[in-house]
Amino acid sequence: MTERQEHLLRKIVKSYIETGEPIGSVALSSSQKLSSATIRNEMSELETLGYLHQPHVSAGRIPTEVAYQHYIAHCMDRRELTAKDRALLEESALGENLDFRTRSKNMAKGLANCSVDLAIVAFSDSDVFYTGLSHLFSKKEFHEIDQVRDVSVLLDNLTGAASRVFGEIDREVNIFVGNNNPFGAYYSTLLVRYENKVPGMLALLGPMRMDYNYNVTLLEYCRNKIEQF
Repeated sequence: MTERQEHLLRKIVKSYIETGEPIGSVALSSSQKLSSATIRNEMSELETLGYLHQPHVSAGRIPTEVAYQHYIAHCMDRRELTAKDRALLEESALGENLDFRTRSKNMAKGLANCSVDLAIVAFSDSDVFYTGLSHLFSKKEFHEIDQVRDVSVLLDNLTGAASRVFGEIDREVNIFVGNNNPFGAYYSTLLVRYENKVPGMLALLGPMRMDYNYNVTLLEYCRNKIEQF
């Protein structure tokens, strides 16, 4: 991949994460110092390389699983928490009179609300809590009945999926995309281990076009809060 192609791929992935709409050469050319014809040729090459997919003949292109993996490995640009989300998470962490499980569940609820994804907290490999399902169904990827059914299967097998990775992740955020995702090939999952009296796992699950740059920051912040409980 050339430097110009990587620059365009970064723009395409970021745009698709934000809008969920296929990206065309004309839209890209308005923000780049390149003609739409040049961008169209580069996008065609990126499609040949397996980084882009054209869902319909007349549509723009969308990132593939390979594109997301490349973006995560080479193009991420971490973002700081917004003041609004920081305040929400600080409020979620309140409750020194509450037991650890309740406070951790409240933290997961705050995490789900800030990320607008499904949040998971595992207290052991067989004790798993999730929240934010409505956020998942609000995304266009999950409006079709087949996708709703797929989410139902995921939730039915959530404990089993969590148990397969529970002892393998560490305190650094682990990102699984598509076919290498133990929670299902249709999703992306961010997982992190927290250390308390008993170690556990915190995770975010969403579509492959989730906001990785922000969700990594959110997950690390919530991990640190849980470790202080």
